[in-house]
Amino acid sequence: MPTGRGKKKAVASGLELENLGAPIEVRRHPAARRLTLRVSKTKRAVIVTVPADYRMDEAGKFLRSNLDWVRERLGSVPEPVPFADGARMPLRGRMHRVCFIGPRRIRGVVEIEDACGNTPRLNVSGRLEHAPRRLKDWLVEQARADLDACVGLHARKLGVKARSITLRDQTSRWGSCTAGGLLSFSWRLVLAPTHVLD
Repeated sequence: MPTGRGKKKAVASGLELENLGAPIEVRRHPAARRLTLRVSKTKRAVIVTVPADYRMDEAGKFLRSNLDWVRERLGSVPEPVPFADGARMPLRGRMHRVCFIGPRRIRGVVEIEDACGNTPRLNVSGRLEHAPRRLKDWLVEQARADLDACVGLHARKLGVKARSITLRDQTSRWGSCTAGGLLSFSWRLVLAPTHVLD
């Protein structure tokens, strides 16, 4: 992550860069002591953190001086896979094909159809415009069940108790905990192999 203290001279204002292919977020942070730059893999965005006493033109100059670094990092970020009909996505580490089947009767919102020798299907019922949200809600429920079971097992082994388990759409970590037993996890762990969630 590049850091630096920009010089206090005027440069072109604004942080719009042509052909960057990613949004730029500028975050002014009162505790920051220097300019920092990172590429968010989950948002596919360039994030510039600016100390409170810096001018925006300094942030622009800093970003422009690190364009090669930014482009290299952006080039290594995979394209997001939307929840769309026909998309392939992992569930507990095994690839599945998403199938929006419309308002048909199935068992539950999503039904796993294990095709013999082929990629299993996640059949998502209901109106097509609501299918991506329904699939995400179902994945969060699956993550909750897996994490509740896993946390319960490890808590018993360790002789401790989890006060609460929260699922979030975290962008920088898989999970965290407090000394008081508050656990927070990314629901996306349900996409990973079970040993990763464990």
